Amino acid sequence: MLARAKDEDEDESFQARQRREELEELNNRPEVQEKIMEFMREHYRKWPQEKLSILGGKTPLQAIKTKDGREMVEALVRDSELKSLNSNPPADPSIFAELRERLGLKLTD
Repeated sequence: MLARAKDEDEDESFQARQRREELEELNNRPEVQEKIMEFMREHYRKWPQEKLSILGGKTPLQAIKTKDGREMVEALVRDSELKSLNSNPPADPSIFAELRERLGLKLTD
């Protein structure tokens, strides 16, 4: 029984690894990367007008009018930017440059 459970775990692990490899292969295709970038760019173009619970139901454009709100929006943008560096494909930096410009935020190091 333990041997069968171990075999099932190994089989699931193999299948999970295989799915990850297939997804990575798909994400590496230029046409897929282009579509992902289009989706991301569109998302971040709309994002400043979306009400966010983390901002107390305000949009980023509303929140940046106060010091605390501006700090929160800056942190959210920076967090998204850093997370995108580890995605496949990584986000085009111009997406965040455009977002920062729209929100009147300076680039932080």
